[in-house]
Amino acid sequence: TRDLPTVRIAFNRPEVRNAFRPGTVDELYRAMDHARMTPDVATVLLTGNGPSPKDGGHSFCSGGDQRIRGRDGYRYADGETQETIDPARAGRLHIL
Repeated sequence: TRDLPTVRIAFNRPEVRNAFRPGTVDELYRAMDHARMTPDVATVLLTGNGPSPKDGGHSFCSGGDQRIRGRDGYRYADGETQETIDPARAGRLHIL
């Protein structure tokens, strides 16, 4: 047998229970795709950093960050628009 490494991907927004922003989905997709294409990666461990500075609790991910959600959906970060986000990957969290 041979030992194959595990890659750890950690969400690092413990102050909001590791809530996703629009760019998080694209970052996660790229990281998972990179791991998939790397032949010596056997396992990907998804985790969330913590504890929350607010209450000391831990959370993997609370979902989408509702503070940046507008009436028509999520707002992009400064400098990002719907046109600068990869449309092939936008909204693809459900298939990761």
